[in-house]
Amino acid sequence: MTILANILLNCDHVDHLFFDFDGVIKDSVKIKSNCFKNLFPGASPNILNKIQDHHLKNGGMSRHEKIPIYMNFAGIELSSSKINSYLHEFSTQSINSVVRSPWVAGILETLEILNNKMTLSIVTATTRPDMIKILKKLDIYCYFNLISGSESSKSEAIRNQMSMLSLDPSQCIFIGDSIHDARAASTNNVTFFLRRTDYNQSLELMTPSPAYIFRDFLNG
Repeated sequence: MTILANILLNCDHVDHLFFDFDGVIKDSVKIKSNCFKNLFPGASPNILNKIQDHHLKNGGMSRHEKIPIYMNFAGIELSSSKINSYLHEFSTQSINSVVRSPWVAGILETLEILNNKMTLSIVTATTRPDMIKILKKLDIYCYFNLISGSESSKSEAIRNQMSMLSLDPSQCIFIGDSIHDARAASTNNVTFFLRRTDYNQSLELMTPSPAYIFRDFLNG
């Protein structure tokens, strides 16, 4: 049994787990920054570094918010048609890149162990249609009862999912890796587990502090 599965199964009264996806199930945060940069092949190295830095510091922010910001960085005039074109291109690139990205160590074993013991759901900044495609390509769609994407904020998604499943906050844990995840958990009075990465170490000092901090599911 993985260390995280053992810890989660021994959390009193916990019946449901919310999972972020990028950085929690797949190690795909840095890979997605490359997808954003690839949208602007003519941009200078300084602009590309600015895009990457913003993306890594704002995990949990949706592409609908990020792409107009990056278009501004690159000096591209905003219009609905242009934004939609960039969104479409990003979707095409990111689905394939995320599917090929590495798994967070121990996540598959953990999902298999927890599948029959708790209900599991996804709360992600990826669009719901793209998330469903990714989960199906990875053959893990069957593990999750509900999937919420960027169509709603993470705070709203957690609140809505708890209502749909008739859950009390004390029954839930949110496993994430970004400030947006932490805030969504705090807003809903849900316990937060932080997956520590090279991009989020400052979150270890946030208030309220995460209930548990881990590097991967296999080793804790």
